[in-house]
Amino acid sequence: MIDADGSRPTRVTRSEGEDSYPAWSPDGDLILYGRDGDLYAIQPDGTGRLRLTRHPAVEAFASWSPDGRRIAFASDRNRDALSYQVYVMEAAGSPARRVTEGRASHVNPVWQPR
Repeated sequence: MIDADGSRPTRVTRSEGEDSYPAWSPDGDLILYGRDGDLYAIQPDGTGRLRLTRHPAVEAFASWSPDGRRIAFASDRNRDALSYQVYVMEAAGSPARRVTEGRASHVNPVWQPR
């Protein structure tokens, strides 16, 4: 994290490797991010890291629903299509449900405000 003026950079994650595509939860209590092909959530102070997905596929580009109850993300779980599809899961944990179809890749899902 960093202040809007570019000052006070603060490291949130402490793991080695690349943590990518951070997304704040609507209430500001958690940061969702990708790491090693899975999705994680962590508190802004760097504590309480929670692994949300465990799948051999790559999962990334996650975003929170406006109410903070669900997460949409892109994954190549459907390897027969050779493309990324969008999946949705409950933020509290649930099996992911695929919501797009076709051979074209679908990435960077965003939610429409209510």
